[in-house]
Formats: sequence, structure tokens, C-alpha cells
Amino acid sequence: QFDQIELWGRYYPGERFQIAAVIPYKRNSRSGDNTLPFELSGIRDILLFGIYSTVKTFPSEEKLGHQLGFGLGVKSPTGKYNANQDDKLPDNMNLGTASLDFRYTLKLFSISYL
Repeated sequence: QFDQIELWGRYYPGERFQIAAVIPYKRNSRSGDNTLPFELSGIRDILLFGIYSTVKTFPSEEKLGHQLGFGLGVKSPTGKYNANQDDKLPDNMNLGTASLDFRYTLKLFSISYL
């Protein structure tokens, strides 16, 4: 069984710029007749990124607006990672990755006003 919840936060220091953070919490458990039972839970790797909106069209007379943004981010190795597991769990069962990763994002969305 795999369960994950995420806490998202966003801050807008300017009209076209936003800073966002994601803090995921995961709970893994396994039980069965032919497997060793285990349970592992905790905070996973935290993601922090910034997005700059290059195109924003929200005409006052129209009921549809669009936004296009580009962003860069970093995933920090905050989740627990155990490479030398005694019970030989698969890598995806770890809470973290033990690596610092850089991310990029493209954000395109439309908003409809009724």
C-alpha cells in the first residue's frame, strides 16, 4: 500500500513571478503471505521552484484568459534513503533519492470566467 499527501505553498513576489514549494509525506507498507512485512513513512524529498510568466492575456471584456510560464527548481535530498537495506526493498520504496536534482517546468493554462 502506498499513500502520499503533499503540502503545497505559493508566494507571488511580483505580478509575473511566483515561488512554490512542495513537501510530500509518504507511507509505504507491505504485507502478504510470501513477503516480509514492513512499514515506512516520513517526509520525502522537498521541491522548491520559481516560475516566470512570460505571456499573460486576461482581457477585461473576454471571458477566457491564458498564461504561459517557464520555471526552474531544485529537489533537495531531505527524504530518508537507505541504500544498504537489510530486507532488500526496491529503490522506489525509499522515502528519498539521496540526490540533488534540478528541474524545469512549462506551465500553460487557461482560465474561464463565467
